[in-house]
Amino acid sequence: MRKTTILLFVSIAMTTSPVLAQGRSGGGGGNPGGKGNGGGMGSGPPMSVPGRSSDANSTARDISRQRGQFGRDFAEQQKMTRAEEAKLFRSRAAEYQAESSGRRTEAMALAAAAREGKPVNQSAKEIRSGLKRDLTEWRDTFKIDRKSWQDIRDKTLADEGDLTPAQWAERRAEWFDARDQWIEKQKDWASKSSDTEQ
Repeated sequence: MRKTTILLFVSIAMTTSPVLAQGRSGGGGGNPGGKGNGGGMGSGPPMSVPGRSSDANSTARDISRQRGQFGRDFAEQQKMTRAEEAKLFRSRAAEYQAESSGRRTEAMALAAAAREGKPVNQSAKEIRSGLKRDLTEWRDTFKIDRKSWQDIRDKTLADEGDLTPAQWAERRAEWFDARDQWIEKQKDWASKSSDTEQ
């Protein structure tokens, strides 16, 4: 069945995509408070002026020590505990589900109408486009890896032109069911990961 196929490929994404710790990526990192440790533009910490010392070895050691401390400080800033990652994921998931709740309600209503034999008031193309947008927003929100995304997209959006509006309505509803299960599993994992640090 199509629903089983969708669940299968969503489960692939669950096991292969880095849904947590996304807050660490992009933007060049840096101190969340906006206070740099160095000379700006990623140039590192301000270096002590060596002065007139004739001891080149001592000067080299001082410079190396300063750079090493900068590296350790920067790495510490970039660390995020599992509890923080879990909290970030739960927040992101809640916001995403709230923003997509209207589209989910619409999809479920169309599928229910189709199952009851009532007219579906959207064309097959319109429903498929809505499903594609749903998939894309899920991918962008949770940073689904490219291969998993392509597998899910190709299986879910296949059969273009072959399905009726009622069939596309059913498929879109199945997608939301699969998506919700995926999110709940991720939340459960996030909670367990957080608990292990307590």
